[in-house]
Amino acid sequence: MVQSFLTGLQLRKRARREILSGGGLTRNGLPVFLTSRVEVGDHIELYARESTFWMAPEPGEIRVLFEDEHLLVIDKAAGQLVHPSPGERTGSVMGNVVDHLRCEPTAHPRLVHRLDRETSGTLLLSKHRVAHDALVRTLRAGEIKRIYQALSHGQLPPSFTIDAAIEEVQNALQRIVGSAGKRAVTHGVSLSVSKDRTLSLLTLKLETGRTHQIRAHLAYLGHPILGDILYGREDDRTRFNLTRHALHASELCFRHPIDSRKICVSAPFPDELQAILSNHLQ
Repeated sequence: MVQSFLTGLQLRKRARREILSGGGLTRNGLPVFLTSRVEVGDHIELYARESTFWMAPEPGEIRVLFEDEHLLVIDKAAGQLVHPSPGERTGSVMGNVVDHLRCEPTAHPRLVHRLDRETSGTLLLSKHRVAHDALVRTLRAGEIKRIYQALSHGQLPPSFTIDAAIEEVQNALQRIVGSAGKRAVTHGVSLSVSKDRTLSLLTLKLETGRTHQIRAHLAYLGHPILGDILYGREDDRTRFNLTRHALHASELCFRHPIDSRKICVSAPFPDELQAILSNHLQ
């Protein structure tokens, strides 16, 4: 039935109502109802009304890792905001994406998740509401695999899990581990350690996705990320010639929201972090 078809797309209830009430779903060119049957070979078309959207296109480099008519995955550069802020209205990833999609008049880009300004790597965006709703549900269900790499201080166990709630600090950007916060779980593996055991290369997998989760968790353990001024050591940037913290979103795996095929993309370790790795851990 049509109802089962829509449920399979994982749309939000409001979106399903709007599509059906607006005649936005057809089978073989004719409108259908929730109880209408769907047969093998039927041609289904879905039209999802978009909210008003406008953002000035801003030319800028977009490093595309994957793209089709529904999705866009890019390798975000360190130092760039993903979207405008009250104090910084231009120069965002979203402005560059709007420019990149200027030849697709029906595209309505939305962020599925976010990365901190100084974090580089894989960033997933949808091009329309149907894909966005499905991907957000998948993300909340923990079904999008997000892998990070980080350079941190000290030596950690070969594998570890940090299960510690993270809470906001009033009138501050920083997050802290505290019982009043929301549960946060990070799984880590130590890939290599320097000879003097002062630096480690880590692979980290998010089970939850709290703001600053990896940064706050590693600082809580006493192993802050290199170059992380907010949670770590102020002299890192001079010592290691860094202009950002050493956290990189290296891999993203998920099921395509339309055809369910598995999509896996990876972003190479940035040159400035690779230089530290080569000089201190190899």
